[in-house]
Amino acid sequence: MASAKADGVPVLLSTGVMQRRKGFLKMVQIAEQNLAPNWRFVLSGVFPPEGLSDAERERVRWAMEGRFSSVFVHEGLLSEPEINAEIAASDLVFLGYDDWYQSSNVLTRAAQWRRPVISCSTGVPAERTRRHRLGWMLEHGSVDEIAALLRSIDADTLERQSRLGDYAGLRQQHDVAELPKTFASVLNDHKPNRSVA
Repeated sequence: MASAKADGVPVLLSTGVMQRRKGFLKMVQIAEQNLAPNWRFVLSGVFPPEGLSDAERERVRWAMEGRFSSVFVHEGLLSEPEINAEIAASDLVFLGYDDWYQSSNVLTRAAQWRRPVISCSTGVPAERTRRHRLGWMLEHGSVDEIAALLRSIDADTLERQSRLGDYAGLRQQHDVAELPKTFASVLNDHKPNRSVA
């Protein structure tokens, strides 16, 4: 991450298991076509080759080899502290996933560090991003849409978003102190019928 931020250019991070639906290939394409020249892209995690075409695997290999000057790849499984450090060092976190309906621990971590996100338009990440005002929502998730959004975001916009979003609200929702309340509601709603014949 340090090399990505060396010249003060803002960094968009995608971290985790880099499956196609994670959207990381769109970030590589934006970099390859220089559609958002004022941004750096960090891809961090595991890159399984399954589900990618030969051309896509080659593009990933090129990114790993450093052929795209604005893409930095950290390959491998990261520890909890390493993931947190990368999120804390980034300026914006990419959650513009395709067909993603479950929760996202990356979103929770981003809120912990008050890092704005780019979110997909549907599912749990979208709902939480919208409710807590955590960043920007994609309508379609196309390369052109993402690139146009990045071109519209500068340092002042990032700072304002970090200051005004309800990051504390999402953090509180995921605080371990809230677990008894959450479990109590689940247990009370699903009590077994103990009536005896």
